Amino acid sequence: MPLLRLLAAYAALLLAGCGNFLNLKQNLEEYQSHYTTVPISVRAEDCANCLLFAVIMARDEPGKVLSFRLLTQDESWRALLPKNAGSVFAFRDLDQDFTYSAAEPYAEFPLPVSVSVSEGQAPDAIVLHIPARPSAPAGTPPGSSLLGALGAIADGFHLQSGSLTTLDDPRFSAEFARQGMWEALDFIRQERAGIYFLEPYDATRTPVLFVHGINGHPGEFKALLASLDRRRFQPWFLYYPSGLEIPTVSSGLHSLLSKLHYQHRFTDLHIVAHSMGGVAVRALLADCEQARSCPYLRSFISLSSPFDGDWAAQSGVDHSPVVMPVWRSMARQGPFMRTLFARPLPRQLSHHAGFGFLNEGLFSKKSGDGVIPLESQLRAEMQQQATSIRGFNTTHTGILEDPAAIAWVMALLEQAAH
Repeated sequence: MPLLRLLAAYAALLLAGCGNFLNLKQNLEEYQSHYTTVPISVRAEDCANCLLFAVIMARDEPGKVLSFRLLTQDESWRALLPKNAGSVFAFRDLDQDFTYSAAEPYAEFPLPVSVSVSEGQAPDAIVLHIPARPSAPAGTPPGSSLLGALGAIADGFHLQSGSLTTLDDPRFSAEFARQGMWEALDFIRQERAGIYFLEPYDATRTPVLFVHGINGHPGEFKALLASLDRRRFQPWFLYYPSGLEIPTVSSGLHSLLSKLHYQHRFTDLHIVAHSMGGVAVRALLADCEQARSCPYLRSFISLSSPFDGDWAAQSGVDHSPVVMPVWRSMARQGPFMRTLFARPLPRQLSHHAGFGFLNEGLFSKKSGDGVIPLESQLRAEMQQQATSIRGFNTTHTGILEDPAAIAWVMALLEQAAH
């Protein structure tokens, strides 16, 4: 192990001067100087299962929405708080039109001027209490329909939410996938992140969401898509900046799915995730279970996912001069990995874990798929919670094109759809 640490440290020093690390450093400095995260929760009187909106409003532009989340009573929103945030506004959407009206109860929390993200001082948790009866708002609430703004996660940043495309979309390339890892802020600014559809929403077909791993993109699922029964299922694809910390990714996915569910009212959703995408989905499922939300989730199929983290990420945290946020999430000894399985899976959902065991790596001698050791793919807590586990004689990326793995995934989807 000391030798591996020494090699990792030496490699990090060599790479520190390259463009990737310089871009990462610049992105991180800007991200940390303009944004922080804060837990936000909403409580409403006489409201057991009603829809609650939490909206972050701009300080200098009254009525401008910077960020949003649809919440339940027990849910906590890990919100991305921009530097120019002026207040958090929450209301009960009684008529379910995504619009605040004077007849709807509300609560507002002005953000103090002393909350300065650039000073690195994250604000305390915000709890808003919505009364049973409406009253005139103190500030200027969002007066127009929020539906078009539901992709916003921060000032100027928009997520795709059902945008139509193909898997040959130029955005789904190795170049832009690398940007999502090393220059996450630029990736989001250029509006690449979000959930994409291949055709308009069809209520007669069940959605299947595909989630890529680190340095990945939706185009990697072409072989799986070719075998998907498009008469019964409609494929959706999450595209996200994989350099961000996993809780931020899972929180954004939660918001997007909440919005799409509210918009389309689908009753069933299946998720197929590769590599680190499976870790992000497991974090989402923990959030859903805590909030008692996401009732539409039916099955989760993971492929070659490092559920016990990665030693290389731990080395990056320990030795790299610039630490990519996702490394902290994937570090084997980090707090995120230690608590990933602390909450059970949602009761209505089954987890099927596929793993690879063909090691063709030049430097990895451990049993595994050449990238992820079996000990990480087969974490004990994952095995205890999974409905089924299946191994395939293939590599880490080869599992996405392996005929046996593809047949297994399709059989599980068919089974879950009955």
